[in-house]
Amino acid sequence: MVDFMKNLFKLHRIGTLIWMVLNAAIITIIMATVIIPTALPSLPEWSYYVIGALFYFLCILAAISPAGEVIMRLLNGARKIKDPAITARLQPLFDEVYAKAKTKTPGLPDNIRLYTKEDDSFNAFAMGRKTISVNYGLLRASDEEIKAVLAHEFGHLAHHDTDTLTIVVIGNVIVGLFFVVFRLIWRIFSWIFSFLASLSANSFWGAFWTAIVSFGTRALIDFFLTACFSAWTFLGVAVCHAGGREDEYRADIFSCECGYTRAYLDFLQFLMSKEGKKRPKGLARALQATHPSTSKRIARVNQWLQEQGQLAQ
Repeated sequence: MVDFMKNLFKLHRIGTLIWMVLNAAIITIIMATVIIPTALPSLPEWSYYVIGALFYFLCILAAISPAGEVIMRLLNGARKIKDPAITARLQPLFDEVYAKAKTKTPGLPDNIRLYTKEDDSFNAFAMGRKTISVNYGLLRASDEEIKAVLAHEFGHLAHHDTDTLTIVVIGNVIVGLFFVVFRLIWRIFSWIFSFLASLSANSFWGAFWTAIVSFGTRALIDFFLTACFSAWTFLGVAVCHAGGREDEYRADIFSCECGYTRAYLDFLQFLMSKEGKKRPKGLARALQATHPSTSKRIARVNQWLQEQGQLAQ
């Protein structure tokens, strides 16, 4: 949590910080005005806001826990490697890069794991604090290029770049699921009580359809609120990555510092030649939507090489 707070208060993350403050306020207000008064009507009004804020804080803790990382992997389609041939090729490459990254950044966790995703795009990605996933499409690259890309992803983990996104996505997923489940259960009980109460004044079917209309109307309102909250979360992902372009540059340099400059530049050149032809799908596509252009990343690496007095070899 300390590393996350240090990373959040950097200048290039000001947009993410503003979104998270607004997000905390929105969730606290929803909890204090919609959820908690329904479940605990006897409490004083001010306590609803305290409980709402505490609830969101607990969701953040859950998001950065191992369980939150598991959810992130599921949402992104990262799976354990089951093909022995892929394991035989990737694991030694991963272990080599891991050792170099660990030497450069001793604070890296000791149990980072490698996963794969059934996606034909030429890419890999880091998630949470202990997950790196390689798309099947990247297997078409050379071993040196794969190592260079893995080093880039280790750079994200070393710089704690993935913490913010995990909290934005998983924190709000937990809140959204809680809202949906709670409201659904409450609506069902409300429908039953409404049906039983109206039996005294209506026939069985009259009471039944009156309760159904009431339930359906309120369910539509809840659906609309949930859709709005999902759109708001997606906006948070976009804001997070719009402010994360500097993170990409730093991860690029991390790969070079691990000794993969030539291979990484080859990878970026190939990536630039394929831009627009193969695009990732689903959440991965959203995660990359605001990455800096490949040409700018190449220029930044070359600038770093000049500053270091080096040539890509």
